[in-house]
Amino acid sequence: MKVMINEGKPVEFPIAYPGSQVTLLVPIYNPTRHIIIYELEILKDDEVLDIQQFINILPNECKTSLWTFSPRSTGSFNTQVKGFVVHPSHILREDTLCTVNAKCLEVELITEPNTILVEIIKGCSVEKTFDLINVGLCKAYIYLNCKDYSKALIEPENITLNPGESIRVKVKLTSNVDVCHFQIFGYLKVCSKSNLLLDRTPISIAHVKVEATFPLMKIIDLHCQQHSCEFSKLNFWKMLNIDLLNLVLSSSLPSEGETYVSMKCPSYPLDTSIIFEFLIENDSKIPLIWEIKMGKCCYCKPVLTQISFSVSKKINFCPHKNEFTFSPTTGMIMDQHKTVIFLRVNYTVYECPPAVFKLKFWPRGYDMVTKSVKLIINRHSIHNIDDNYIDFYESEFCNQYHFCMVPFPINCFNPVVQAFWLYNNTSNIVKISVDASNLKGTAFSYLETINEINPNSSVPLLFTFLPTENKLFEAFVTIYLGTRIKSVYISARGKAYVNSCIYHEVNNVPRTATILTIKSQEVYSSVNHIDMNYLTIHGENSYIFFLNNNSDNEYYFSWSRLHFEDLLFVKISPTKGYLSPNCTVLCKLTCYSLGLPCCVVVNIACKLTNLTAYNSFVKQRTKQNIKLLECKEYFTITEFNYSYEDCDQFKKIDKPKTEIPIVISVSITVLSLELNKNRIDKQAMSPLVKKNFPGEPITFVIKTNCVMDILNKIIWCNINDVYLSGIRSSDTFHMYSYTKFLISELQNKRAENLPPNPTKKVIQRVLEDIILTNMHVVFSASHRKSASALKNLTLSLNSHKSETSLLENYEEIIEQSNTLTV
Repeated sequence: MKVMINEGKPVEFPIAYPGSQVTLLVPIYNPTRHIIIYELEILKDDEVLDIQQFINILPNECKTSLWTFSPRSTGSFNTQVKGFVVHPSHILREDTLCTVNAKCLEVELITEPNTILVEIIKGCSVEKTFDLINVGLCKAYIYLNCKDYSKALIEPENITLNPGESIRVKVKLTSNVDVCHFQIFGYLKVCSKSNLLLDRTPISIAHVKVEATFPLMKIIDLHCQQHSCEFSKLNFWKMLNIDLLNLVLSSSLPSEGETYVSMKCPSYPLDTSIIFEFLIENDSKIPLIWEIKMGKCCYCKPVLTQISFSVSKKINFCPHKNEFTFSPTTGMIMDQHKTVIFLRVNYTVYECPPAVFKLKFWPRGYDMVTKSVKLIINRHSIHNIDDNYIDFYESEFCNQYHFCMVPFPINCFNPVVQAFWLYNNTSNIVKISVDASNLKGTAFSYLETINEINPNSSVPLLFTFLPTENKLFEAFVTIYLGTRIKSVYISARGKAYVNSCIYHEVNNVPRTATILTIKSQEVYSSVNHIDMNYLTIHGENSYIFFLNNNSDNEYYFSWSRLHFEDLLFVKISPTKGYLSPNCTVLCKLTCYSLGLPCCVVVNIACKLTNLTAYNSFVKQRTKQNIKLLECKEYFTITEFNYSYEDCDQFKKIDKPKTEIPIVISVSITVLSLELNKNRIDKQAMSPLVKKNFPGEPITFVIKTNCVMDILNKIIWCNINDVYLSGIRSSDTFHMYSYTKFLISELQNKRAENLPPNPTKKVIQRVLEDIILTNMHVVFSASHRKSASALKNLTLSLNSHKSETSLLENYEEIIEQSNTLTV
């Protein structure tokens, strides 16, 4: 028994306003029959909490004490008050502790955006803005400052914000700012009702990330129009030194002077001209203005010619003036956009001097910061056919647009879309059409897209690739661009094994395909082929992927589950569920080895049901207001406004149609463990094995003998020997009849609700099938002792009349099987 403060509950003060006081009457109960003097003591923070220290309490009296909370700063306040009896001292010596909680109104500030990304160009000043909003209930005075960073100017620095008000703040960065990260802090001065300024509390307002950058350009594609077929696109890429040019263009700093890039053109007859098309991409977030000019390439002087008696004129008879032309001369590339520059080189004059082009570009609005590149094109004579520039592998593709697609696994069901981009750098709309008749019967297919290209824009040509063999596939497609006709050469290679995440190294030469998502599919998977890592016997592995709903409909999905007896257990979780509109579901593929080494490829299908379409269908049929739909194997109406006579009409509603648009292929390889001689796995020897699969009920498989495990190891070991020896015959197909036969027998027993325990009769039939028909190829390729040992094992099995005798002579059978495994 002790004195109770506030009935043993914590004391909760109402929310206080800055600068005000909040009072509270706290009850204190004396449970004794004596008059006591009770003392209260604040354990901490006695500056903001004021209480009555001594209280006289009559017997069995509940007396109130006045407690006052006077906040001096914003935020929460927590403390404890201890109470004890002063007189008489021999009564209730146990102290009482009471928790006190209070809170003062806080200033809540938010910024939009809270992270400011500043891309500053060296030598220029940049200004960024953000909005500061007071979402609290207090009026606040804010002083903004960049802590430990003096190169940023903030306007305004002193801000007064009423509750619900906002202000736009400017951050100016000078030209000498480097790459850095800093915080903008605010020092708060909260104003109370009596205009009392409370403590200055520093808080983080915004995070500023400064990146010194320059518009990054690079040449991503090159096309050469010339009459000879000796040189391919890759040859010209090397001869024109595009790698060095890209290194200069991709520099993040402006050039202090001109950078020289030496280019070489091969020798051709004098009546041959070459047109180079450079596809330049602006890979930054700043628009770019570029300009190209022709430099002086020769020292020919104009000739003074008499035209008439009164007028004389200098005429330029220089034979080199029309040797090099280019278009366009200037332009602007928006951020993340591309453009094409045409350079035409004529060979009409012997010993033509090198051409000089000056390429200059600068960010829009920053004329003082420029980058210049001088391109010097020389005529290069090639006499030896084995010159390093020539690449015979691509020589046959030099007169066409070569579209190299990303390699893809064979026998996949859901291909990815690969894009080949067409660019229109003119001011007119260009009509396009694609003749894909040559793709019929091939591994390629063309997806119809828009039939025109807007000015200064690009459209993709979408292709898919479904290989059936491990080889190189080739095809041609004709493209009609207005009045021009272009040929696109498509090549791709099928692969037997690929990684689960399809990737391709984007080399600098020449450009390959772009992987896109099939947007035409409403529901699609993030992967279509999964190559699981190597599993060991009784091992487990998992893989994470995503199921995406790219539509406004709600779907119900259901994954199939595979269970191969004594081989594998494969499932995807969650097995069933909903796909909300424009949402993603994380799926986990789990593979578990049941004890046999194998190498299989399985397909897992996903059934989809359009819940939105089914809802509208049911409402149209019933013409009633459906309240609830429950999803199990299919959708059923659980609440409806029907009378008893209308039940027949309700039963006529069909189940929703299911589709299987998603199929994932999985490659699984299970490796056998290296066992020591004369030793068998303890789990295999146990007569009772517990198998616990994730998410599945626990099942007990009673093994009356371990002969099946021994036979499995023998058969699969011999099959592996035959496969590695290179024997390929029609008999090798029968090696798998053992597994199929055993699975069929076990499935029949499961249908009869019998335990999956292979009997002696089943084992004998399997052994006879192996020895007499299927396994003669195995035994001829492996050691002769294997055949004799297996026959002895068969005879020993036949000698035992019952399952009990098998268990009694288990050690003898193990010794015979060891001669096979060794």
